[in-house]
Amino acid sequence: MVFALLVVATVQQESFVKSALPDGIESILRTQTLPNQAYGPKPAHEFNLLTTVSSKIGDAQSDRFRVFGSVPEKLLTTAGAARFLARLFDYNYTVLRLDHSRLYGSQKVDVYLSISGVAGGEQLVAPDPTTLDTFGRPTLSNVCYVYDVSTLDDPLEACRELAHEYGHATLPPVRVPEGREEWANGHLGERIYLSHLRTQLSAGFLETSDLFGASKDSLDRYFLKKVWPAVLGVAKNGPNFVALGQKGDAAFSAYLALACYTHELMPAGVFRRTLVLDQDQSVPSFAKAILEASSEPKNVEIRVPHAGSVWIPLGSSRLSGAKVLAKKNGWAKVQPTG
Repeated sequence: MVFALLVVATVQQESFVKSALPDGIESILRTQTLPNQAYGPKPAHEFNLLTTVSSKIGDAQSDRFRVFGSVPEKLLTTAGAARFLARLFDYNYTVLRLDHSRLYGSQKVDVYLSISGVAGGEQLVAPDPTTLDTFGRPTLSNVCYVYDVSTLDDPLEACRELAHEYGHATLPPVRVPEGREEWANGHLGERIYLSHLRTQLSAGFLETSDLFGASKDSLDRYFLKKVWPAVLGVAKNGPNFVALGQKGDAAFSAYLALACYTHELMPAGVFRRTLVLDQDQSVPSFAKAILEASSEPKNVEIRVPHAGSVWIPLGSSRLSGAKVLAKKNGWAKVQPTG
């Protein structure tokens, strides 16, 4: 049992977020004012606004986010961030079948929009002094910080920053020694989440108000710069097997390319399985997980992103609708025949 010590005023504003996915998760956003005091594991700044995201899981409502902020709010408001995060949680839960960890904060992710600090973000697991266990000790919280939010005026950057930290908080981690970050799930998070939101926005299932006002054009530019070239690189040339076995940014980029390829071209169920089959949280293990995940279903259809030959993870599977031109490390270069 845990005891929450957070004292808040009555709810000032309530809104609903209806899922844009079949059988998706609906959420209620509740915004309240707070007493002026420090909240969270880093008490350098006081917060006086809180928006809670309560999602419908089965027949029950369950809190999945607490978003703390300050008045006056600018682009990155608590309500706007909560709406955006509710969309990401819906995708995690409905498509990837990932929920927040039961180890932290009763499955809540706490997000702090701080006006202090150096611009950027951070994810950490830390004691939460506002919530105590039965022995009076702070419980551990899954925490995301975005700093210097008063200067953040680019809607796409707001989306990218939150998607990155949420990736750290919820996606299974892959460690890349000496990479640009030790854990690559933040970079993967921003790529798969923004790609998903771009598709939903293009199809008319989302509004720009779900994305801080970010336009389809800005999401297109991000996709064509950060995602699609990596996907095409794997499709045309196969995985960079040398880099996948190394350290540093070469391995980091090779991992992201392989993960984005799987997310964009293979069925959602296969991508979902790659995330959990990478049991030792390493880049080489993830590469093996793709072969295993693609061999599990009876049939797997792969989107072909360009004309001509394409590399696919064949593993132990049989191939139809294409001719094998070359093989390497469980992958095959094939020429579609239909």
